[in-house]
Amino acid sequence: MDTDKLRAEQAERLAAISDGLLAPGETLSLKAARSRWYERCRNQTILTRRTRAIEGKQRRKLAELPFDERKRQISEGLMRSLKGDVGHMTSHQFEKMVWAQLYQLELVNLEPPGTPPPH
Repeated sequence: MDTDKLRAEQAERLAAISDGLLAPGETLSLKAARSRWYERCRNQTILTRRTRAIEGKQRRKLAELPFDERKRQISEGLMRSLKGDVGHMTSHQFEKMVWAQLYQLELVNLEPPGTPPPH
């Protein structure tokens, strides 16, 4: 008996019950399980595409600005998105989050000034 497979099936069943697709005591058909899996994958794909589109739009908008202004814009965006949770972190942790966001958006230029762009 494969305990990992059994745990995965139990987790799937509990997720279906919590989603309201199954009542306790009902069995989950293979067809229904596949359709739920495909639906989750579709939703995840849509979410990923939207996130990439938003990041691309933000990257293009911020790429034209000087670095200090980019950093300020990112920190303001983080302050808005975190709302009241900023008070729980130190300034160093917040600065680290700003830098992580800048790196994720590929807005940090580590080359010395005057270096020609790569071909």
